[in-house]
Amino acid sequence: MKSLGGDMSFFDTPAFILLALGLVSVGAVAQRLIRSLHDLRSRATELRTLNEFSRELISATLDVEGICELLHRYSSMVVDTSDFTLALLDDSKGIAVVVIDVESGQRRDGCTCPPEEGSVEWLLRHGQSLLIRDLHRESLPFAPVALREATRSALYIPLLTKDRPIGSLSVQSAKPGRFDEDDERILSAFANQGAAAIEKARLYAREHQRAKQLATVSEVSLKVAAILGLQELFGQVVNLIQESFGYYHVGIYTVDHESGDLYFRASTGCSDPEVRINRSGGMIGWVATHGEPVLANDVEREPRFRYDTTLPETLSELTVPLKVKERVVGVLDVQSDVQGAFDEDDLFVMRTLAAQVAIAVEDARMYVERQEQAWVATALLQVAETIGSLTSSQEVLSSIVRLTPILVGVDRCMLFLWEDDSGQYVSSESFGLSAESRVRFADLRLAPDQFPLLDQVRTAGEPILVRFGDEQGLIPVDVMKDYQIGVAFALPLRVKGEVVGVMLAEYSDPNAELSSANRSVLTGIANQAAMAVESARLYEARREEAWVSTALLQVSSSLENTTDLDEILERVVSLTTLLAGVDRCAILLFDEAAGEFMPAQVHGISRERLPEFLALRFAPGQMPLLDEIRDRRAPVSAEHGSDGASTSLRMMQEFGFSSLLGLPLLARGEIIGAMLVDRVKMPLGLSERQISVLMGIANQVSVAIENARLYQESLEKERMTRELQVARDIQISFLPKACPQVPGWQVCADWRSAREVGGDFYDFIWLDTNHLGLVIADVSDKGVPAALFMALSRTVMRASATDARSPVEALVRANELLTADTSSGMFVTLFYGILDITTGQLRYGRAGHNPPLHFDRVGGRVRSLDGQGIVLGIMEEVSFEERTVTLGAGDALVLYTDGVTEAINSEEEEYGVERLREVIKAHGESSAAEIIEGIDQGVARFSSGVPQFDDLTLVVVKRERRETVSEGLLTERLKGTTVG
Repeated sequence: MKSLGGDMSFFDTPAFILLALGLVSVGAVAQRLIRSLHDLRSRATELRTLNEFSRELISATLDVEGICELLHRYSSMVVDTSDFTLALLDDSKGIAVVVIDVESGQRRDGCTCPPEEGSVEWLLRHGQSLLIRDLHRESLPFAPVALREATRSALYIPLLTKDRPIGSLSVQSAKPGRFDEDDERILSAFANQGAAAIEKARLYAREHQRAKQLATVSEVSLKVAAILGLQELFGQVVNLIQESFGYYHVGIYTVDHESGDLYFRASTGCSDPEVRINRSGGMIGWVATHGEPVLANDVEREPRFRYDTTLPETLSELTVPLKVKERVVGVLDVQSDVQGAFDEDDLFVMRTLAAQVAIAVEDARMYVERQEQAWVATALLQVAETIGSLTSSQEVLSSIVRLTPILVGVDRCMLFLWEDDSGQYVSSESFGLSAESRVRFADLRLAPDQFPLLDQVRTAGEPILVRFGDEQGLIPVDVMKDYQIGVAFALPLRVKGEVVGVMLAEYSDPNAELSSANRSVLTGIANQAAMAVESARLYEARREEAWVSTALLQVSSSLENTTDLDEILERVVSLTTLLAGVDRCAILLFDEAAGEFMPAQVHGISRERLPEFLALRFAPGQMPLLDEIRDRRAPVSAEHGSDGASTSLRMMQEFGFSSLLGLPLLARGEIIGAMLVDRVKMPLGLSERQISVLMGIANQVSVAIENARLYQESLEKERMTRELQVARDIQISFLPKACPQVPGWQVCADWRSAREVGGDFYDFIWLDTNHLGLVIADVSDKGVPAALFMALSRTVMRASATDARSPVEALVRANELLTADTSSGMFVTLFYGILDITTGQLRYGRAGHNPPLHFDRVGGRVRSLDGQGIVLGIMEEVSFEERTVTLGAGDALVLYTDGVTEAINSEEEEYGVERLREVIKAHGESSAAEIIEGIDQGVARFSSGVPQFDDLTLVVVKRERRETVSEGLLTERLKGTTVG
């Protein structure tokens, strides 16, 4: 017991206590070391995971969904993602889209929600992560909208890019304390890197979409530009836009350039032209009035939106004006059944497309106008030819009333002649009346005031349109009903300024419309009917008519052998004084641009006053008689005209005129000048024979003046044709005079423009003895503008190629020069490659051009040389993708423009890339020249005689199967060739 007691006393000693404390300290240090080692290993694992995540992000394609899946997978390596949500903010639509949603380990479909709801709104607003260890002890700073019922702990991480939140990810757990700061740190790192990658992917997608949209705009514009029929154009435009861009509804409206009214023309839903649209309300009317676009991504919030019962699903609408030189010619309207469907890119694309459509609409309208003018001329010529072979005035008038319904489509035509002796309107000829009405018409005699319409036309000397139900009372009600008149167009039969009768053209339908072309034809027919009436009067005085004819024949004979305008006018003024028995004659020409009458020739004025007279200029209001001639388009006498005409006589008296009669010079119904005559005894009045001679001379000189001008225009057109040929020769001189002769290689090219000059070009640029630059390009237009831009593009590309080391550098440099020096709105698609003739390696870049085709002899296949890149000359900041391909022995490279693949046949089918591939594959073993010949023959057979509508260019580079290229031989071959 003593010994034991002694032992027990040892444990109570200070030494033992110190030993125990030392052991405890050593244990604590060891535990800390173990923890530190564990932390270091965890940190190393985190860094390794982050590094792997970064590498996968870098190597991943620019795909948003793929990046989100990568975020989910790597998050699962760090924390439990049995309950996981990843949402991205869609700025254009103002909503958050749930991309990945996992609940209890099961994937669920994504959904959308406003960004102001729950955790998404809080993270987007604060831009910082949130760690919740235990929901029973901590409260959420936001409404728990998407919180699972059993959730006890959660971690919310924002996706930040440049301090701007673009989305969020969150994990939840039913266990408290499931997540800690380490989880928050590594998930935040994932989120930040993922956010940057997502933002880049979105930018890439937008640029790719913009390039695709521009290409689509170009394609649609090319198709639209080929259509000339207005109604066909309207229908094609809306269908092409819907097919190309997938809009819910597309409509087009035009502004009448004369009345300013807005009309619906066509839409993807229906096509009911000539429907007038109210310009005072709605987005379409507002855009037509103000000439500015309107974008409404929520039509319920747009006060200018007007609901259409036929389009109940419209949620967004984009309306842009069709403008030509700041003049609104129409409106293009696109609608979507998705809210927030449009953005600035859509606005840009639609404005770009609208500009092309506006030009096409204007061109088509002008084409229709020219067609109408040609139809009017043909119709009037047909009338003239018909009545020209008749000798009886009655036969002439009968033919006119029968031809009018055939040519214009009216239901009835009637002629009333004025009898000076009785002071009554006498029925002459009719067509389209019933048997009973025809009998009543034949006996019709109307005194003034019985048929007010006839009186008003005879007084005003201008056509008048009357509809059934009009309150003017111009047509008696019983006459309206008896002759079933819905619409009546009354035209004066005017002879030498005197209305000798009235022609009535009628429709039974009160809603019938008379087009401007039909009105022109009716006016021409009425003029010819008036001429027939005059012929009847002249027939009654055959001697006088014979004399007049002889006099006019002399004028005609004197004018037929000259086209010089001064000589024509000099002869006319001399002959007029002889044949018409007047003392003085002056011809004044009307300058349309200045709006002035200018003396051109005069006879009977003293030499001293002649220069002063020829220097006169008569603007509107300065000589009222000329204004009256221009308004009335009929002879005006100073003695019997208005007070203004008398004033004009006083102006002319200082040049020796004692009386004054003015006659209009008309061409195609328009004033081109006036003829002034003076006779000392004119106050006693000119005889009918003199008036007839003067009118005949005025008509002949009008025709002669017009013919002289047309002759000059034809000379100018011929000069332009010669200049275009010179321009073509110059353009051809820009192309290579011959293809390079390279040992071991075959190079061949073919170039054909659709017009005299075109926009396609190709080029070969020796960069050094071993590297040959290959260029093929297509300018976004045709004709002279495209040729000029082609010359600029070729020069710029040559300069850029010789200064750059790679295709991409050359393309970027060329784009900088084009966008800096051009403001035409044109662009060029271009392919540029650098061929190493010793190895066959081709480095290339594409600027929106058709991908060249590579024939792989070993594989027996034809593949496209793709690569990303936008067209040159549009955007300042562009990027291009450089790729490389090696041409083996027997391989061929085919460069082409869309004139090959877009060649069409009689069925309007395109030749296409697949047919081109088949031809290349079939001729792949042939020479370069035979490949081109095979392609040309294939396109020609396919087109079946359809005219070439686009420029066509081909370049084929063929590597020979047995090449013996030596540097010495190549250097010898290239002697005398300037590099670059």
